[in-house]
Amino acid sequence: MFGCGRPNEFDDDVYLRAGLIVVSSRLHEQDYYDTQLDRPLIRLAADGRLDWQHVAELGEVVTDQIQWQGMPVFRESQGGYSDVALASWVYEQALEKGLGEEFSFAGAGRE
Repeated sequence: MFGCGRPNEFDDDVYLRAGLIVVSSRLHEQDYYDTQLDRPLIRLAADGRLDWQHVAELGEVVTDQIQWQGMPVFRESQGGYSDVALASWVYEQALEKGLGEEFSFAGAGRE
């Protein structure tokens, strides 16, 4: 799963090819405070290339209300330190449910 903080960190193609787009809140995403930035999800929806009905909220995903195939893309509008805490929590939840693969960050990226 990929995730990002600023709305313009992914280009349109990432969203259009995603098996699932996940946001923390549809309402918050649609009312993102920085209107000076390109907001691909809003623009793609306005262009008719994305349907907000196909954008899931994180709560729907972690409570198994949403089924999907392919790569999910998580768009967290707050970004920053909350991403790390959220990623840790989602990872632990996935392990508890027997989903995905266990990964050790110890030594990751070292030669």
